Amino acid sequence: SELQAAVKHCPATPRTGPSRGEQVPVSWHLTPITVAHVALPYVALRAQLNGVVNGARRSATSFIVYEFKGDVMSAVYGYENGASAPATQAFVVHAAQQAAANLG
Repeated sequence: SELQAAVKHCPATPRTGPSRGEQVPVSWHLTPITVAHVALPYVALRAQLNGVVNGARRSATSFIVYEFKGDVMSAVYGYENGASAPATQAFVVHAAQQAAANLG
């Protein structure tokens, strides 16, 4: 529920990252996605990042799936790195399904 609340209240305006060295303001647009065939509680997101680096506009798409069983959390991250967004999403969803089976 804490993660779902954070997603719901994620600001749309550019923010500087919380990590040391992340000084470029970035905006995050988070969209929930569905992961089929997973019986565990989960939060799955498509994250679209936008910002300006050295005067050039940059954007990136990533997919994130958090799954929970008791006090164990599994996290699967996938970053579009030359692959299409649909291919990256399919890869992450497949990995999350396998992680759910392992957590079983």
